[in-house]
Amino acid sequence: MDDEFEDEEKIERLEPAKRKRVVRWRRKKDILKEPIKPWGKKERYLVLTIFLATSLIPAFLALSARAYKLPGLPKLGPPPGSFLKSFFAGRTIILEKESPEVKEDENMNKKKESIISQFKAETNKLSGVYGLYVVDLNSGFSFGVNGDETFDAASLIKLPVMAAMYRLSEEGKINLDEKYVLKNSDKASGAGSLYLKPNGYLISYSEILNLMGQQSDNTAFVIAKNKVGKENIENLIDRLGMINTEFDSRQTTPKDIGTFFLKLWQGKVINEENKKKLLDSLTKTIFEDYIPAGVPEDVRVAHKYGTLDNIINDAGIVFDKRHPYLVVIMSKGIIKREADIVIPTISKIVFEEMSKD
Repeated sequence: MDDEFEDEEKIERLEPAKRKRVVRWRRKKDILKEPIKPWGKKERYLVLTIFLATSLIPAFLALSARAYKLPGLPKLGPPPGSFLKSFFAGRTIILEKESPEVKEDENMNKKKESIISQFKAETNKLSGVYGLYVVDLNSGFSFGVNGDETFDAASLIKLPVMAAMYRLSEEGKINLDEKYVLKNSDKASGAGSLYLKPNGYLISYSEILNLMGQQSDNTAFVIAKNKVGKENIENLIDRLGMINTEFDSRQTTPKDIGTFFLKLWQGKVINEENKKKLLDSLTKTIFEDYIPAGVPEDVRVAHKYGTLDNIINDAGIVFDKRHPYLVVIMSKGIIKREADIVIPTISKIVFEEMSKD
């Protein structure tokens, strides 16, 4: 004890700053001498709770992502009507008719219910997420599944670019007969034959538009996009009311693509002459394995196809003589071999119902 006391006296005689350092050092030394206490129940429960929260919440959010769905299993997501449901915007939407001006039609309601039921039966057993939007062009009656769900547009994004170029030609700002000199910097691999043409190849803007429709030509798209300009493309998207379409990110919804074709059909996008040219370029394309495959050969289909990894989209107008309609089918996170079968099947289902009297 005397030694300890003497030590304490020595400490007291130290300068204040040095005395503080010595005191802190002694406290640490005393703490290190204390035996380690085992965890009690409270500590164990706390650690388990933290572990489960940090493991299960990310797993739940990953599984509830729209593009992730195992075949035969329901899509995971927050409970309907909950705060999480609205916060994460995980929606499975059945769109009813959009305008109060469209009258109730018992026959159309039956068609809608049948199509939606069959669509779900076909797609719920598959991987990925599918979206559908249908409009009866005689009445304006519209409906769909996941119609406001965001999908990658893929080559469907070429539609507003084509329309914007036609519109600028109507305003005298672009001469579609003018020849463009192809540059190597224009070339984009993938769909289309223009990529194979030599540097200096001459092609008119009319031909560029036709290639975008017939072949979904990526090089033609690059040229048209640069000629039209991002501002004019986005202005047209906004003017048409495609409120969930973003040109830069190439994101859109089945309903927005349906809106494009509906406004085109109604003559609200470009004049009749250019409308005919655009629809002609979308008829009998080199991609006829999806919507057209589900429609009789003698029925015209003007449509735009697009694909990326795990994505296949097709959308357009089916010119049934008595009951013309537009249909949009989009997908994400899909398996191609499944989509190759189910998209023509969905198209056939829609045609058989929509063409009924």
